[in-house]
Amino acid sequence: MNRFATLAAIGLMSATSFAGASFASDKASSLDHDIATTKMVKFQLQDISSIAKSDPNYTAYNALTPKSPGVHKLQASIESNKTLMKALKADKVEINNIVAAKKAEDGGLTFYVR
Repeated sequence: MNRFATLAAIGLMSATSFAGASFASDKASSLDHDIATTKMVKFQLQDISSIAKSDPNYTAYNALTPKSPGVHKLQASIESNKTLMKALKADKVEINNIVAAKKAEDGGLTFYVR
C-alpha cells in the first residue's frame, strides 16, 4: 500500500509540475500576444539591478540573456508592434536590453532591462 501511495504522490507531483510549466508558458504566450497587439503605449522601465537580490524575480530575470528563447520571442513581439517600438525608441530604449515584461492591471507594461 505504501508503494502505491508513493507512486501516486510522485505521479501527482509530476503532473502538477508539468501543469505549472504549461501555465507559465501559456501566460508568456498570452503576454507576447498582448504586447504585439496592444495599441496602448503606456510602459515603464525597470533595471534588473534595481530589484532586491532577495526577490525571486531578480534571480529569474538576471539569469535571462538576449539569446534566451523566451527573451527572443518577447523582443520579436515588441518589434512587431510599430506603435510600441516608436515609443520605446523615443525613450532611447534598446530592444536588445529588454529581457522580461509584465502587464499591469491597468493594461500598462513594465519592461525589465539589463
